[in-house]
Amino acid sequence: MYGSHSKRNLKRRIASATKYRRSNNDVSTTDNENLPEISSNVDEEILSFDNIMNLLENDDDDDILSFADLDTFENEDQEIESDGNRDSPSFKLDLENLSPLYNGANISLEEFVARFFKIKKQGSLSDSQAQMMLVLIKNSLPASNCLPSTIEAMRQCLQSTVPELGLLFKTSVIQKFEDESVLCFDFMSHLKLIVKENFNFFEIKDNSQTNAVVEMKLMLHIDGAQMSKSSAIKLWSVSAVCMNLPKRIRYNIKNVLILTMSVSRRAIDFNKLIQPIKDRYDSLPQILMYGKNLSREFKYKVSFLGLTGDISAIRESNGFKSYNSLYGCTFCNQKALSIGNRRVWKRSEENDWKTSSYYLSKVKEVLEKRAGIIESNNDDSDFGISHLSPWIPLLVVPDQLSVDWFHTILLGPLKEDINLIINRFSLVDKRTSSNRTVVNGLSRSELGKISSIFKKTNFPVEIKRSLKGLDELSYFKELDYKLIFLYMLPTVLIFETTGSVRDLMVIDSILFAGVTALMHDNITADLIHESQFMINFWFKRRFEKLGHSSSTIKSHLITHLPKLSEKYSNICNTSCFHGEGFLYLLGKMISLNDFKNILPQIQKRLIDYIAAERILSTIDDRKKSKEKLPSSDIIALCTELPIPIELYKSLGGFYLNSFYLKCSERFILHRDSLLIYKSEEGVYHAGYLLAYFESLSNTNDHKLIVAPLCVHNNHILSMISPGCNVIDIQTLKKSSVLKQYKVVSNKLFFGELPKKEYPYIVISISKVVSKALYIETEKFNFICPLLNSFEHN
Repeated sequence: MYGSHSKRNLKRRIASATKYRRSNNDVSTTDNENLPEISSNVDEEILSFDNIMNLLENDDDDDILSFADLDTFENEDQEIESDGNRDSPSFKLDLENLSPLYNGANISLEEFVARFFKIKKQGSLSDSQAQMMLVLIKNSLPASNCLPSTIEAMRQCLQSTVPELGLLFKTSVIQKFEDESVLCFDFMSHLKLIVKENFNFFEIKDNSQTNAVVEMKLMLHIDGAQMSKSSAIKLWSVSAVCMNLPKRIRYNIKNVLILTMSVSRRAIDFNKLIQPIKDRYDSLPQILMYGKNLSREFKYKVSFLGLTGDISAIRESNGFKSYNSLYGCTFCNQKALSIGNRRVWKRSEENDWKTSSYYLSKVKEVLEKRAGIIESNNDDSDFGISHLSPWIPLLVVPDQLSVDWFHTILLGPLKEDINLIINRFSLVDKRTSSNRTVVNGLSRSELGKISSIFKKTNFPVEIKRSLKGLDELSYFKELDYKLIFLYMLPTVLIFETTGSVRDLMVIDSILFAGVTALMHDNITADLIHESQFMINFWFKRRFEKLGHSSSTIKSHLITHLPKLSEKYSNICNTSCFHGEGFLYLLGKMISLNDFKNILPQIQKRLIDYIAAERILSTIDDRKKSKEKLPSSDIIALCTELPIPIELYKSLGGFYLNSFYLKCSERFILHRDSLLIYKSEEGVYHAGYLLAYFESLSNTNDHKLIVAPLCVHNNHILSMISPGCNVIDIQTLKKSSVLKQYKVVSNKLFFGELPKKEYPYIVISISKVVSKALYIETEKFNFICPLLNSFEHN
């Protein structure tokens, strides 16, 4: 048995031994050119595994060897080191002393330059295109303008406003290999800058706790893609977000940590992509100075919460062979069954998860087979393990790998079923039964009616695009499937369809109920139980309808989501929406004609866009937080309700779950003012926001004036026409989220003054459940809560 001191030292030696050395041109490759290269020194790896297994056998504390904890939270006799930049101030834009673009201009030079680069990013404009636009704008301005004449001069102006960002990016390094280059960022320093600029979310206000060390939890994301069909160039990136920050702050590009990125003409070498992260990671506590004269200390440590990505990216970057179906699930001990020419999966079973101990034993077995120490029987008992994950010791494998609802649900069963209902489909798998029924999908009139509803739905400002109709299914993007799943599926697609199509949509709505139960910030045991019940019921009923074709690897992975939510809370915390969008943004920054300059191009444009976002965030937040003079109607209403208006200031709106609720101007209905709130009796209601007040003496004291809407008190499913499976409907009614969906009696018209249906009321901000979305159909008018997901950012 190891003593605590010797065990700790052994852990450290193992952590060092299991790190992969930087690969060079002599490194051996596997027989499969699509797999990452592996270390040629098998004996050294086996030696390290002997130590690992010895430690596992003598570790009484936990069944899992927590590599992520090596050196990280061992207390705390360690000397705390300050960052070398401890006294540097955070970015602060002096909004009172900005330079006017020209005499009498309503916009400053700094804001104009930042908005110019933001438009350049959104329009994917090259420097030459942006230069032509700049010349046209400059020639249209008064002669006294101070606008720079060239893009490079604009960049200098931008970077002079945010000088610390340029200095930070200058520390990044490009490592060049044969047919591959890796851009390595100083993400630890970048995180310090993010903490400084968002310090109000971290500061410990209790003086007695100033010696506490705050854990900064980073969620990693890895993704890559071939840049075009006509080019062999592949771009991979590893990014991270700080989970301590609120969602709308966390996923803003200015607060995204970029760790490494690689461009290559061949299969990616993940060791080269991940090793620089290990080299730059510092597990020791960091110090920031704050307060008057920078006299107080704020201490924090960095830890990695987990790794997100699509299925193949997660597996390949962790040393697994790409395809689950041939080798088994990444997370549990299940393997697919071969039925006919199809691989069929069952749902996950409780307590069937792989542990890191099991994973390490399998890696050791693979290495010994490769070295000829034990006989290889060419079976698949290794679950597709190729080599040790290069993420160790930063992450515990497979415990800290995630299942993403974006790839598993939206691009899995939902996409499959939406395609089914457009055409004819079979209710029983024809490969396993001759007793099958072929049914028609949506009729032409149904398809046209549903498509019209989708297109005319007016989404709030956070959702940047309108929804396409089902008649444009071949052009759907990921966001289209998301909007269908969260809002159209439990409303339009079960109320506007009939027969077998509706039956299938009701079953998929049960999946919606199970998944949305996990979209709360505080996941309780009851919500996890509700989710597990709903998802298992969905898996069973969909199999009964569609047969073995429904039992795919993605359907199996969905049944893991409730278990994962115990670790990550809201399952949107592990979503790939943001990471996919970030990779797409990187892809638009580059020219494929100049391989050597791809990474320098990205580096330059990242500084442009992050600096622009820093400036605009400061300006826009100032505008939204600015006190708004209440209209005479609101003042009269405050007297009537009553609200002591002299003790409060009026604001234009507030953020809730990363969505912005806007006050209606002059009582006129606005798409961003709809909300769902809860009465004192615990009943959900719908209304729209008229006014929002914050106390002058207590910033936690808020009052909202709300205009209630006339809604039906019955559950929305009680209005569905007869003919559905009774058990399915009764199961769906148990959804805690679906209780918030309401049907309003009268149609709503944005931009008009609605008829006053009930007396205006005053509620506290704690009673507001969510911002809401209005969906209008021929039969019903739905009010849906905008669920607590971040991808709209």
